[in-house]
Amino acid sequence: MTIFATILYYLLRILWLLLLVRIVVEMIFSFGRSWRPGPKLSSVLEVVFRATDWSLKPIRKVLRPVGVGGIGIDFSPLIVFFIISILIRLTIVLGARPLTFGMLF
Repeated sequence: MTIFATILYYLLRILWLLLLVRIVVEMIFSFGRSWRPGPKLSSVLEVVFRATDWSLKPIRKVLRPVGVGGIGIDFSPLIVFFIISILIRLTIVLGARPLTFGMLF
């Protein structure tokens, strides 16, 4: 069970990091509308957006963006971010053994 929990922990942690990148990029897009990523960054961001889309679509069907001052605020990435954080804590309770800095030395 600990091996499964540890693998699940790392997969959830990768998804957590990708979602964090997506949230930051979407904030940059919304506040700096003239900013456009270069071709290399654009291809990396496409991978990030494709890797996180599957987790956001079900929540977007239920929770529509909230209109504030002529713009729509999408809370689905924050909700998924919160759910993933809870699942990460749950894997630790189930026995995941994440690598810590002290284990390296």
